[in-house]
This record gives sequence, structure tokens and C-alpha cells, in this order.
Amino acid sequence: MLFVSGHTNNHIYKWKLANRKLNGTKLAEVVKSHCSSNIQTYKRGSRGLEAFLIHQMHYVIHGSNQLYCPVEKVASTFWRRFIYQVNHKESVQHPYQVSISQALRQQFSHPNVNTTEGFADHFKFLFVRDPYHRILSAYIDKLFVPNPSYWKRFGVHAIKMFRSDDDRKCFHDVTFSEFVQFVVWSITYHKHIDPHFLPASEMCLPCSMNYTYIDDAIPIFEYFGLYNTVPVLKKDLKEYSDIDAIEDSIFSPFSWRDEIVTCMGWYEA
Repeated sequence: MLFVSGHTNNHIYKWKLANRKLNGTKLAEVVKSHCSSNIQTYKRGSRGLEAFLIHQMHYVIHGSNQLYCPVEKVASTFWRRFIYQVNHKESVQHPYQVSISQALRQQFSHPNVNTTEGFADHFKFLFVRDPYHRILSAYIDKLFVPNPSYWKRFGVHAIKMFRSDDDRKCFHDVTFSEFVQFVVWSITYHKHIDPHFLPASEMCLPCSMNYTYIDDAIPIFEYFGLYNTVPVLKKDLKEYSDIDAIEDSIFSPFSWRDEIVTCMGWYEA
């Protein structure tokens, strides 16, 4: 990510910035070239961890060889909507016609292998994001907007470790500074790791998967034959995205109202 030196830096995003004029195929080739000349830096130490990460990847169509590596807080819900659209082309014209619950509820097909060998003929893609934007997004979405599940996952550790006053029942008011300190500690000591802040270079095995595309959305839609969706995304993507984010932030607290009001007033929520 951005906080820790060495192999945990988000190298993929640095490569993206250095080669921002390249398309997704060329960027993937840059990553592959960099990996081959720095193989020891990115060599994973645990076969078990590698197998776990492979099992988290999504096949776009069951039985196909098209593979997507989800990175949380990098439009992962959008790309799960995309997978839903690919599998329901007749009824869905663009991803934002798919609700968040539909996108997350669908049954994804995952690789049933334990090593990255054998993926050479696969069409593989992933997306990355400025790590500063990503960590802020994780804070806003999972802590600032009332979310009791993540108060328990992040808040309790962030406050107990980085605030002197921890005599409380609720951990709902984590500051951004406390959250950043918790993330740095978590990645440094490999404890309480969560995909919402784990670096993309630690999640998607970029040096052994040899991705076909990195960070180039339009060719992905064209590859899967969703040509009619491309003009919609070019014209209205930002508006759809903004409205979707606002609606989710407004309505999601109602799902946890009973838990929220034990920690803060409903009007404040």
C-alpha cells in the first residue's frame, strides 16, 4: 500500500501512473516485465495463502476461462454487477440496472486449484486505485457511514490501540487518523488483515497470474460483447456512480438501525 516500505507498497498503481498513456494490455505487459526482473521482491512465502487468494477470484461465466480478481474499494461491486450483466444480457443493459444486493447475492464460480500454474490461456483482468483514495473510501464507507459490522471489525482495534480512552461499549466514532494507524499496524504485523485495505499487489498475485488487462474498462465490455453498454458508460457513468453511492449511504443504515441506536442517536446516524 502507501504506508509501508518494501514489498507491501502498491507497486501496480505506481506502474499505472508511470505508464498512464498505455492501454490495459500494454500496462499488463509492463507489470509482467517488472515482475520478471524483480522476482524475489514479489515471491510469495506461503502456498496456502496463494491458494486462498486464487480461490477468491471470480470466473465471469461458469466453465469459462475468463477470470476477474476483485479488489475491495476498487469498484468491486460494479464489476460484480458487470458479471451479473454478462450472465443476463437479455434483461440488463448496463451494470447500474443491477442492484447491489443482486450483485453480491449471485453465486460466483471460483478456480478450484491451489497454484497459479495452468492459467496461461485465461483472459484475466483486475483494477487498481490510488491507495490514498482507497483508504479514505474504506473509512467513509465502513466507519463514518454507520456500519456496526465494521465498528466491530475495525473500530474496536483502532480505538483500543490508538486512543487512551477505551472504556466503552461502542466503537463507532473512529477518527481517520486512528483508522490509518490501525491499517499500518495491521499490514506491518499481518494481523486483522482485511481485503478492504490489503494492497492489490498482495491480493491478485500480479507476478504469477500474468494479467491480460489492468485498469482498462471499455475493452472488457467489448471483449464480452456488451457493445451497447459502452456509449452509456461513456456518457453517464459518473452520474450513475454518484447517485448509486448516495443512495447506498443513505439507505444502508436502516438495515442496522437497532444496533446503531445503541451507540448513537438515529438523527446523528
